[in-house]
Amino acid sequence: MVESDHRTGSAPQLTIALVNGTQLTEDFLDHLGVSLETFRKEFRGSWMFSNIDALRVAGLRTVLFLVSARVTAPLRFTHQPTGASVCVLPAPSIYRAIRRRVLNPYAPTVVQAVGHVDPLRRAFFAVLKAVAPYVATPLRLLAHELRYQGCKAILCQGYEHARFDACVLLGRKSAGITVLIKHRKLAHIFGLFEL
Repeated sequence: MVESDHRTGSAPQLTIALVNGTQLTEDFLDHLGVSLETFRKEFRGSWMFSNIDALRVAGLRTVLFLVSARVTAPLRFTHQPTGASVCVLPAPSIYRAIRRRVLNPYAPTVVQAVGHVDPLRRAFFAVLKAVAPYVATPLRLLAHELRYQGCKAILCQGYEHARFDACVLLGRKSAGITVLIKHRKLAHIFGLFEL
């Protein structure tokens, strides 16, 4: 006997979490001049939605997880062009505090990240810049939302992103969650085989 999904009443599907590696969604969208509302209603043309479309064809439900400093509680919506579920999580307060000082955490140097500062402050900002990506993921909220959405696996953008490390930690602490890597147009099941 196949039980129905308690949220939709339909036959259950395997659900995959697609986790973006960008520290804040607005870092990506603002650069393109796209608001979160436009993202929800119109945005296409990203690896994220190509993966969502491919996973749907394979019979998998995908929930896209993003992090933003512009929301204060989890925001769930349906991406209108694809029908995919999206969950925008609020950035942790410690990360928001760091971002007030480190304006460009993606910059290759401390000077490019915060501007010219004296040597003592440069060391302080170097530590903040290094720590920032590791505190950008709201782990408790992500774990809660993974359970709520019924996600059995996490497909994370590239192992070179700190968010991948956070997802591996969650995967190890949560029984039954497999962590996958989306990197250079290949998805790797962590430690098992390549798709």
